[in-house]
Amino acid sequence: MPAQLFFKQFTSLFDVVILTVFFIIFQCIYKQQKSDIFRWR
Repeated sequence: MPAQLFFKQFTSLFDVVILTVFFIIFQCIYKQQKSDIFRWR
């Protein structure tokens, strides 16, 4: 039972890490696109 609880906590932590990484990548892409748009004008 404790092992299952630990696994559940680990998966939730893993989800948070994945979400954070996706957010950082999205921000980087968004900034790059914004700079590209400003360069075109």
